[in-house]
Amino acid sequence: MKQRHELMTALTGWGHLYRSFEKAFRDNRDSAEAQSFCFELEEKLLELQYELENGTYTPGGFRQFTIRDPKVRVISVAPFRDRVVHHAVVGVLEPWLDRTFIFDSYASRQGKGLHRAVGRVQKMMRNGGSYYLKLDVKSFFGSISHEILMQLLEKRVKDTHFLEMIRKILRCGNFDRGLPVGNLTSQFFANFYLDPLDHFIKEQLRVKRYVRYMDDMVLLSGEKLTLHEWKSQVDLFLMDRLDLRLKESVTRIANVVHGLPFLGFRIFPRLIRLQRVNRVRAMAKIRKRVRQYDTGILNKEKLAESVGSILAFANTANFYQFRQTIWGNG
Repeated sequence: MKQRHELMTALTGWGHLYRSFEKAFRDNRDSAEAQSFCFELEEKLLELQYELENGTYTPGGFRQFTIRDPKVRVISVAPFRDRVVHHAVVGVLEPWLDRTFIFDSYASRQGKGLHRAVGRVQKMMRNGGSYYLKLDVKSFFGSISHEILMQLLEKRVKDTHFLEMIRKILRCGNFDRGLPVGNLTSQFFANFYLDPLDHFIKEQLRVKRYVRYMDDMVLLSGEKLTLHEWKSQVDLFLMDRLDLRLKESVTRIANVVHGLPFLGFRIFPRLIRLQRVNRVRAMAKIRKRVRQYDTGILNKEKLAESVGSILAFANTANFYQFRQTIWGNG
């Protein structure tokens, strides 16, 4: 167990803060705010280090905007200096907490990720998972209780100064429930929030075939009745322990031969397809990037990087038809 002040000492170390700046800058190098911070880097980091060490650090307000991807989401962007702190917080907490996570939790973890989650589900289908239970949490990010989150953290973390700084990060939105979409800490804490559910499913329900990516969950069994029983138990656990609700409209129990919709793909025991809505979105994004290149908004390197990331997502699926749609049959 971490002792008092140990995490805060690690967080405020100059090397750790500098590496956190590098990670934050890599994601925001084109913003004027990030470039201004970089121009006065030593002074800015020393100021941040002093505030963190003395407990005077106060997060700034969010800049918010709305996207449709495809559903409407409100994205909250923290000031750049706060994003440096977010990277520093996750960089300290992740190695400590990750060792307590179950193997088949795949979001916001080193060496895991979306593609491995999809592959793992397909492997489980091939090895006795004849039926699947697909679950999703209703308004997940917006429903997370700050009080419960802090209680979960206090069980693992004993550095009171570090915990107080986390409380400041949570309170900067002036509400006691919900994590702002768009922040690294939000992703990490949201994944951590469902860790008790993971252990309940694996250790109490003794589910052998279970995969979670953030709040998207899949349980597999050879019996449909077993899945109905597990669904009821998961529902009760979420309500009683985490003050969350299942999104009933997307809850599904079906035979794997009909395909499982999961993380933008439709997974079959021997085939993975990119769902149609995601094929359309991917093509639209690629065409938009090409137009930006044609008008000079993107250079060749940025175009290649952007298109490459889109195709990397699609590459998990058997996407020959998708490529033909984009590039033609020639």
